Amino acid sequence: MQIAISRDIRQRCREKYGYTPTVIPKGVDFERVNANIDGSDSRKRYSNNGEKLDLTVRRLEPRRDIPTPRDFALPTLYERFGYVFLEAMACGLPIILTGVPAVRDVVGDAGILVPPRLLADDILQMMDDDELRNRMDN
Repeated sequence: MQIAISRDIRQRCREKYGYTPTVIPKGVDFERVNANIDGSDSRKRYSNNGEKLDLTVRRLEPRRDIPTPRDFALPTLYERFGYVFLEAMACGLPIILTGVPAVRDVVGDAGILVPPRLLADDILQMMDDDELRNRMDN
């Protein structure tokens, strides 16, 4: 059996190599991903006077669209799967991300998908809208 981790990879295999693998997405190891960490130490260390703290986690490489402002978001121009998004969702975190094909496969409607390089307005909306953030946390 031939396996792909996303519909985007399956499509690329079909177009480039002439075969259609079965899509079996990656999963999350809940022993390594801890949704119960409250983050208060990080908030005290990195935010001033109770300001909201937003975060991005990624390798520094060109496909990660480094020049785009990226607090509490992961802009990307290409992903094979989007594992970091899966981990964020497993922790119940609201996410804003670029709607590239493999990311759409992973996230669906569980986050805010925006065109590449257009994240700033959505980040500000997420930070200012408690109801939106709470709705995405659940």
